[in-house]
Amino acid sequence: MKVVFLFLFLVLYHPAVFSQINPEKVAEKYQPKNHTTAHPPIVTNLWGIKNVVIAFYQIPVYHQYKETTYEHNKVTGYLLIPEGNQYKKVQIDVYEDDNVDTEILSVFFANADNDPAKELIILTSNVHRLQYLYEGIEYGVYFYDDFSSDKIPTELKPIYRKNLERFQDNFEGFKAEEHWKSKFKTADDVKKELKRMGYR
Repeated sequence: MKVVFLFLFLVLYHPAVFSQINPEKVAEKYQPKNHTTAHPPIVTNLWGIKNVVIAFYQIPVYHQYKETTYEHNKVTGYLLIPEGNQYKKVQIDVYEDDNVDTEILSVFFANADNDPAKELIILTSNVHRLQYLYEGIEYGVYFYDDFSSDKIPTELKPIYRKNLERFQDNFEGFKAEEHWKSKFKTADDVKKELKRMGYR
């Protein structure tokens, strides 16, 4: 009898014990109009806040050149932060290439500055091809600073620093009659370089 009572008490007064965040449902609820999911949503604890959903949405963008209509996607990332029974949307960034689709490859955390909190890092890719001129993949590495849980912003702050420029111009393939090799194609590649730079 005591076991049954304890079970009912936990269900009634502590539902979180028996429920889990469904990131797909949360992401779907806050999906912008005419958008689709661009990356599987993620649930994580970040910067002192629990059960944050990281979601990416995409929308097609069209442009006309002579008789041809071209299409690529525009991706927008959000942190969905629990506030009571709702979620606050904090925009991470917008990712868009002028001509080709953008893919979100990896979402991870690593230290990229001198404070203890780890930064949010997004790794993207764009496949480029123009016959006889270039063909390959451009990898993008984007850094975002942490914020105080007491003062949640509407947008994340990107980090631009001279010593992070090594993560730019990150192309692998054929370009300018040369073969190029990317140094940073995975989260592990980026983390190793940050540690080599002295960040822990």
